Amino acid sequence: AERHSSMEHLNDATVEDLANMAELGIGAGIQAVRFLFPDWQYSGPPYRAAVDTPGLNYGFGADGMFAGHGNPLTTLQFMVTGEAHNGRDILTDDPLDRGPQQITLMEGLRGYTSNAAWFMREEHERGQLKEGFLADLAILNQDPFEVDARQIGDTKAVLTIVDGVIVYS
Repeated sequence: AERHSSMEHLNDATVEDLANMAELGIGAGIQAVRFLFPDWQYSGPPYRAAVDTPGLNYGFGADGMFAGHGNPLTTLQFMVTGEAHNGRDILTDDPLDRGPQQITLMEGLRGYTSNAAWFMREEHERGQLKEGFLADLAILNQDPFEVDARQIGDTKAVLTIVDGVIVYS
């Protein structure tokens, strides 16, 4: 399979850095570790800059167990509102002059699904609800597109199906 190179975390990546990565075909794996540690690093994740960089392969995550919460909807709430776990907005005033870094819920979902599949070299079989693609399924307790942005993280799975088997209900 074709090799995909990437760099991870990238909180301090500039718009120029991301453009250079796109030109070189290097993916940007952007983590939400500052959600739990808002005073830990200089700047927040460059979500908006990544989404707006033409040709950049980007994916989003929560930095695994280090960031600990494990709920992608909590991280998506952070991406949309800019508010860390303590309620402090750390994405609007960007010290690197990248501008506000909040993104839409749909942009965040793409970073977790179709875009993230590129990092595993599975973009032709995962990450989209499309005929011929692998599809696991989660039924949610609420529609995250219909609630206040500060309630996205309250969204929970009530049923999860993986490989055709109910693994959570």
